[in-house]
Amino acid sequence: MTGAFVVDASILLAALLPDERVDVSSWVFERCVEGGARAPVHWPLEIVNALIRAARRGRVSVEERDRSIIKLLSLPIEIIPITADVAGRAIVTLADRHGLSPYDAAYLHLALTMESGLATAEAALRRAADSIGVEVL
Repeated sequence: MTGAFVVDASILLAALLPDERVDVSSWVFERCVEGGARAPVHWPLEIVNALIRAARRGRVSVEERDRSIIKLLSLPIEIIPITADVAGRAIVTLADRHGLSPYDAAYLHLALTMESGLATAEAALRRAADSIGVEVL
């Protein structure tokens, strides 16, 4: 995959959470460091939420959580806004059609409209992207 791509929280979290390693997660993380990526506006909150939950469940220490938050939120990821109209129409349609959460449908919508690939560790999101011709990492 060349050029900019859409990256979801799951694949980057897998690069830092020891119990969620995904084969390509480290490669995707390095690609983000080197060339940046894109993500929908909710991406930072999804990252922070997942790491707070991981610390509360004892999967990582608070110190590891804080280091991971700083590391992930400092990546050169362009945050793309989502209008209310897009959320209410296109994202709902994708969510319904593919059985996705609105958050995952937003990643798919962004990759589709920006004609870019999608890096994700989410199986349902991968299947949905494959079914509509979005390149999946």
